[in-house]
Amino acid sequence: MSQAETIKNLLETNWALTGSLSKTSASNMNEVVRFFDRKQVEGNEWPKAITVEKINDQLDENKFKHPHFTEVRDNYTITCHFRVVDVNPSTYSTSLTNAENMAKEVQRILATSYDPHAGTGVFFTADATWTKSDILDGAQPELIRSMKFTLTKISSENPNVVEGYKGVLRISGGKIYTEAYNVESAYGMDQISEVIVGNSKIPVFFTGAFNGRINADMFLSSADIGGGVTDINHIGTDLVKGEVSENIFLQQYSNATNTVTITHTIKIINFDVVGFVEDLVKIKMIGEIISHPTMAVA
Repeated sequence: MSQAETIKNLLETNWALTGSLSKTSASNMNEVVRFFDRKQVEGNEWPKAITVEKINDQLDENKFKHPHFTEVRDNYTITCHFRVVDVNPSTYSTSLTNAENMAKEVQRILATSYDPHAGTGVFFTADATWTKSDILDGAQPELIRSMKFTLTKISSENPNVVEGYKGVLRISGGKIYTEAYNVESAYGMDQISEVIVGNSKIPVFFTGAFNGRINADMFLSSADIGGGVTDINHIGTDLVKGEVSENIFLQQYSNATNTVTITHTIKIINFDVVGFVEDLVKIKMIGEIISHPTMAVA
């Protein structure tokens, strides 16, 4: 089965519009919406149709090779075709609404399989761009709306490498910070240098104390604010005998077969909230890592 047919079947199976845009026949309608895995034959187009065009199979189309990974882009052209059988102004307006509803339904269904925000599918980004190619020089105008649908991901040349995509930041107790998108941690032992008397000026190093820092960027969500001890308005403010409480944070990243979990014991020391007028409000959570993190593969 071609990938175009796979997407055609996805759209047809999940099509939920009714009335004049139903995929099943009813006594009060002339034509149903039909689905094709190719462009329609010119001059023999079905009046209500969804077509899907694609060149190669998924993950096997446009590839950009780098030394350690490959950037993969899959391109689809999905077209909504609606014929205006009556150019009466009210009927024409209804036809325009129908064309818009067909386009929205296509986008709704695609999001069930390709939605980077929800972590649905393997692609990191999904871009949709619509164009209008209406044919208006006939007695029955053709409303044609085409979407260029591009899916992009990065694939490591080493299957053991884990991906940042779908990475999870959670606190012990189960709460997941769904809007976290960048997590950085740095830790290790201080190295204290001392120059020995002589001309070389090359220092000798002694090991000092452990230290570490973790930064987590996230979009500020009302769902993360509340009365719970793991809500962001409480972590870092609850004191135990006058001291900021310790929290266990877990970073989790996966590949096709494994999940890597990095466990940190931290004390939250600061929150930076940034709200620019033309941007989403962001919050940076900053914590001190107070012991060596552990890593586990499952």
